[in-house]
Amino acid sequence: KGASKGKKKASKARGKVPTRPLSALGAEMKANGVVRINNALSPDLVERLRDFCDKEREEVRAQVDAGTVDMKARFADLVLLDKRCDLLLPLHGPPLEAMHQLLGEGSVLGPLLHELVGDTGVLQELACLTSYPGSEQQPLHPDTPWTPIPSAYTAFIALQDIDEEMGQ
Repeated sequence: KGASKGKKKASKARGKVPTRPLSALGAEMKANGVVRINNALSPDLVERLRDFCDKEREEVRAQVDAGTVDMKARFADLVLLDKRCDLLLPLHGPPLEAMHQLLGEGSVLGPLLHELVGDTGVLQELACLTSYPGSEQQPLHPDTPWTPIPSAYTAFIALQDIDEEMGQ
């Protein structure tokens, strides 16, 4: 997937961010490639978002089955489709509320992402990835090669307690 000149410029700009010392989370992300942020969403919003995703998945699946919605318009391509679903979410209702809570004033993730990418960051996808019991482990994304300057940051938000019996 080729990058446009604009994307190349954005990537170069990301390499220059930040010019100030990194926060503890920023330093951890740079050193380990991953950070964990507990309680990023309120319990009430987690419950409403989980219910929204469950209902949306059922409604969209029915629309796809009826032929009124193209599957690729609402479900992202996955490497391992068996026992896994990647539902693209709309930017309204609980998903939008979650974006505000995750990135807005008083959040931890918002300042971290700003520290890492500055004002050049772009939301690439907002989705609900569901793994069902017995699913295989989620592979690393084969379409995102390693580079010294990260080309993407991904945030996974657990909407329920998770154990290995539920899938990986």
